[in-house]
Amino acid sequence: MKNAKIIFGFLVFLVCFPATAALAGTYHAISVDPAHGASVHNVIYYDGILYEDDWNNGSGITSAYYDQSPTSLGWSDVSFQFALAELAGSRVLAARINFKVTLTWSPNNNNTIPLATLNHYSGSQAPTGNAQNDKLIGGDYLGSFYRLDVGNSFEIDVTSLLQADLAKGHQWAVFSLNHVLTNGTGLETPVWGAFGFNDLLIVETVPRNLPAVNLLLLGD
Repeated sequence: MKNAKIIFGFLVFLVCFPATAALAGTYHAISVDPAHGASVHNVIYYDGILYEDDWNNGSGITSAYYDQSPTSLGWSDVSFQFALAELAGSRVLAARINFKVTLTWSPNNNNTIPLATLNHYSGSQAPTGNAQNDKLIGGDYLGSFYRLDVGNSFEIDVTSLLQADLAKGHQWAVFSLNHVLTNGTGLETPVWGAFGFNDLLIVETVPRNLPAVNLLLLGD
């Protein structure tokens, strides 16, 4: 009888081995669409009158700033979107955004003032991939950036956020740099290039229908 259990266990191993081998994840480097994937939202008030409220193509340098004077007020946020189509039929194991801050400014070079925040949009409105038309700014806080962050690279985990986007059926993930209400503050970081957001949403997936591997315990 013991020999039969050993043979049975060997057969179970052979059946489960292909599933075990398939556990190796697939890595995706997802780009921002250079034509419509990023947008800068500028708002300018002068003497209490709104003169401009634009969503412009955000290619090149993205920025987030806040500036106020006795007679005027202006701020800027940026929004950018990543296509999730290639993740269809997959389960997200891990996801991260990597980027580098290129320029910041703050009153009196104060290194304790947050200049902008990185955010994720989790609202019910489904993004379309056109950041300029969608006009979506993220509300999920991911982190703050300061003057001393210039030149530093950041890796931020966004696994649960992408999992939630896919669960909602969203085909695009939206992130943004939001201004902070401190007069004369802001930051810039490239959307494109080696240290920009382009190609730097890294996602690891496995097939959604990957069979579970069960551990079989055999007695004497």
